[in-house]
Amino acid sequence: MRDAQQEADIDDHVLAEVRKNPLEVLRVARRQYRGHVFIDIRTYYQDDAGTWQPTKKGITVSPDLWNDFMQALRQVEVKDSRGAPTMHQKYTAGDTKGGGRHAQQ
Repeated sequence: MRDAQQEADIDDHVLAEVRKNPLEVLRVARRQYRGHVFIDIRTYYQDDAGTWQPTKKGITVSPDLWNDFMQALRQVEVKDSRGAPTMHQKYTAGDTKGGGRHAQQ
């Protein structure tokens, strides 16, 4: 749990939220911590009081790595509920961990 000084050192600006289910959202925020800016993509849950609380499920990316991070995300094939691709397929079928061969395009 953060102490009062740590809370004072953090400034968040929520850029987007995607509802995962009735009790969770995926929140994208620009976060400033002790003078450094980061992009934070994190799952938040709604506690009994109705307040959104962050979980450990998430990632924080520095702006210097943002373009590389987005390029990596573009490599992911996502399928919809019918099994149809919704993003460009970049990995070979045998690549289940993201460490396999890239398909040529």
